[in-house]
Amino acid sequence: MAVINPARSGSRLRALFATLAAGALLATAACGGGGGDSSEDPDAKVTLRFSWWGSADRAKSTQEALDLFTKKNPNITIKTSYSAFKPYWEKLATETAGGNAPDVFQMDRAYLREYADRNVLAELDKGVTDQVADSVKESGVVEDKLYAVPMGQTTFVMVYDPAAYQKAGVKPPAKGWTWQDYLNNGKKLTQSSGGKASGLTDLGWQWESFETYLLQSDTQLYTEEGKLGFTKDDLKKYLTMIDNLRKQKASTPAKVTATIDGSIENMPMGKRLSYTENSWDSTVASYYEVLGKPVGLAPYPTDTGKLGAYAKPSMFLSISEKTKVRSAADKLVEFLVNDPEAAAILGVDRGLPPNTANRDKVGATLTGAQKAVYEYEKSIESDLVPAPPAPPKGNSALKDYWQQMNEEIAFGKLTVDKAVDEFFTRAEQELSA
Repeated sequence: MAVINPARSGSRLRALFATLAAGALLATAACGGGGGDSSEDPDAKVTLRFSWWGSADRAKSTQEALDLFTKKNPNITIKTSYSAFKPYWEKLATETAGGNAPDVFQMDRAYLREYADRNVLAELDKGVTDQVADSVKESGVVEDKLYAVPMGQTTFVMVYDPAAYQKAGVKPPAKGWTWQDYLNNGKKLTQSSGGKASGLTDLGWQWESFETYLLQSDTQLYTEEGKLGFTKDDLKKYLTMIDNLRKQKASTPAKVTATIDGSIENMPMGKRLSYTENSWDSTVASYYEVLGKPVGLAPYPTDTGKLGAYAKPSMFLSISEKTKVRSAADKLVEFLVNDPEAAAILGVDRGLPPNTANRDKVGATLTGAQKAVYEYEKSIESDLVPAPPAPPKGNSALKDYWQQMNEEIAFGKLTVDKAVDEFFTRAEQELSA
């Protein structure tokens, strides 16, 4: 299953932490800069648990890389588990609260601070990021401590169906297109399909798209103090715009958007119910696979000339504070991030390789979807803005609430004005909890 990140698990994660974690979990002492227990025998036979989220394609390449790792480290056995994004976080929250987190696991930027602040993550040696691109090198740092290492670099993208655009006589989106172009394209594409599909997928399914919109006007989602960085007027303007897209039948109706579950197969475009979709470029290969044909890539529309895109770690690798096999865990993280053979196997399925030397080597060998992603990122490299700091605690719950709010507006159960007031009230509760 090909997966993106619609996380609806923020509230569940918080509840599990609150009811199960309590004492033992939160009282764990920090390890202090990585490197493991000095009494650990690095050659001892050990078994390490590694969990991650992703698609079947990702499973294949990941297992191939892990096979190479165990061949180079025959004393280490790896037990893996993977799933779609939503069940991954539900399971990880349960395991973590029970003190049984995997030794190494994927981490997302939206949850990084929450897990770090709760002492779930081991502090890592910053040397592991020596060759990581400057654009994402510090992205796994919280309070000056490294808790997560980028496993790939991704950024926002509009994925579109070139054939549908050609059939509708619509110029394909490209750098410099505006939000009015976005609306016009959506309406024409919907009309061209005879109403069987929508020109656009409703932007409101994704919290991060609002962040992109804000960054186009130099506005942040959060302040450095962890408060909302935008005003009620900013939110009202955005929600009104995407509501207008729905009302003019440019974007998917509520009943279609509500079925999004995080897999590309169940995204409107994956089900051939939309021709343009906001996503991360690390998911492009999955679109190729699900649709059985290439898709086009373009940046978000903008009225300011700024794309609002930044280099985001597609995912991180973190180590459990409670691991008993720290030396092996450190070796695995180092291998997956910096080993050139591992980089060649993993390609750009998790976005561009974080290690810059590996990135250039891998880029020269790519074909198909992976080449398209590499060339897209190169084309907008000079337009990327610095990545915002890791979101504050409460972000995962707000991300969850955002999707609920969007659905209620789309189904006509909530007005934009009321949604704005309720969102700010909810944000105050979540960010101060």
